[in-house]
Amino acid sequence: MDAMVYNYHPASILIGQEKTKVNESQLAILKTQGKPVEFEAAESVDDGSGKKEARVLVLAGTPIGEKVARYGPFVMNTEDELRQAFKDMQTGHFGEIPGSFERMRKTDEANAKRKQAGKE
Repeated sequence: MDAMVYNYHPASILIGQEKTKVNESQLAILKTQGKPVEFEAAESVDDGSGKKEARVLVLAGTPIGEKVARYGPFVMNTEDELRQAFKDMQTGHFGEIPGSFERMRKTDEANAKRKQAGKE
């Protein structure tokens, strides 16, 4: 199994037993061989609490060994499938995710509260 770890927090993170440092906006590609990988925030949060915080996006999976065609937001197996995906999107065949606008509103409100509290 392979994994990708993207650090989107200003503080660096440390990955694995080797404590490999990954800075903000960096992507690390890992060969996990099916074993767990440990993460650690490298620096304390700058609020005097001594707490450490990390924000990462982890993508992992077993390679499927198929052709990959990608363009924009779509990942398919062939260019024909990509063209069909764009056609479906442009003609409204993708539909809507129920509750997506409500979740987006709540996320925006929570982010605004965090910003007011000085946590962003």
